[in-house]
Amino acid sequence: MSGAVYSKLSSLSTKKLDQLHKTHMVHHQTFSGALERKMDEITLLDGDRRRMLESAKREMDEESVLSALATTVDLRFIKADLIVAKSIAVVIRSNMFFHRMMETLIMDVKMGVEYDRRKLEDMIPLEFSDMVSTSILSTNMSKMVTELTRELEEQLEEGGLR
Repeated sequence: MSGAVYSKLSSLSTKKLDQLHKTHMVHHQTFSGALERKMDEITLLDGDRRRMLESAKREMDEESVLSALATTVDLRFIKADLIVAKSIAVVIRSNMFFHRMMETLIMDVKMGVEYDRRKLEDMIPLEFSDMVSTSILSTNMSKMVTELTRELEEQLEEGGLR
């Protein structure tokens, strides 16, 4: 967040600030609802992941290698969905943070609060920006697919199917 945003907000009329505040408030609420739904999805996916893991272990104990392999493949899809859902949740949270911060800045401008430009730029730590960037990059599934292929090949060899 740069001082330029604060300067721009300072130059707006009260009516424009009220409209802008309402817009950011609506966006914040929208993202809040989206995060709640995404967290519910993550909970369901994690439950599915645990059940499938138990099922795969049970199938291996029963020496049903083909069933265990099929369950393992399904488990990998669930894990991929879980990683994507968590990455989306981080992006949603960053949007919530942005809109909440804008609401706060607008309210402060309306009340006449003045910010030191340096302090304003330090409000968003570099770690936060890095976390969002890493989350977006983590949706690259090529490593996961490579690991899945290697794991399946190992299991096929162990089961004497190769």
